[in-house]
Amino acid sequence: MSGELQIKDVSPEQMERVRAFLRRDHLKGFDGNEGTVRGDCIDVAFRYDPESRLLVVEPERLPEHLENGKPDEPFADLRTMLHVALNSPFADSCGVYDYVRPKIDNQSGGVLTYSSSESQHGNIDILQQRIDSGQNVQCAECDSRKGSIVGAEGEIVYTFADGITQLTLAYGLFSSSDYYFTAGLSGGNAARYTCVGSKKAWMDGYTYMDCSATIKKV
Repeated sequence: MSGELQIKDVSPEQMERVRAFLRRDHLKGFDGNEGTVRGDCIDVAFRYDPESRLLVVEPERLPEHLENGKPDEPFADLRTMLHVALNSPFADSCGVYDYVRPKIDNQSGGVLTYSSSESQHGNIDILQQRIDSGQNVQCAECDSRKGSIVGAEGEIVYTFADGITQLTLAYGLFSSSDYYFTAGLSGGNAARYTCVGSKKAWMDGYTYMDCSATIKKV
């Protein structure tokens, strides 16, 4: 990845807003006026001149949802993200913008038990430690961090009653047009079941995604 992105007329106060947003998403390397911002899926070099108020950004590695630029402006999505950060209130006064509400319809004939979860971006609040057969319930509440500009992304795992088969839900919500959800089975008895996933995202002030996985016995 090569090239640079220039943003003019950036005040020192706006740079502090960007730093506040980045801090919320556990990125490092943004202190000072020059360096490289680093995270699990991002490496972006930058330099900022307070006198000329010019911010120059050179992306080295970007997450997928920031790589959807246009032919004439390959970093269009990155520019949009930075403008949101530059012109928004400080993160401490911002809200949570992205909400993911996964459901599980358990028709497997056995109990599903919560096993683990991992968040790449945002928070995961597990609502159901145990889902009995016949239940169709929301299993978790997932959302972006307060003031976040990278959305919500993570993974949730439930284990079947046999102890070896697992259901994995993976999700990402970055905007109402940029999102994903997958539901898959793994383990020795996975072939004994079917798993069908569905998803729907929309914006109503904030951005939401309802997603579900239906598990049935073959």
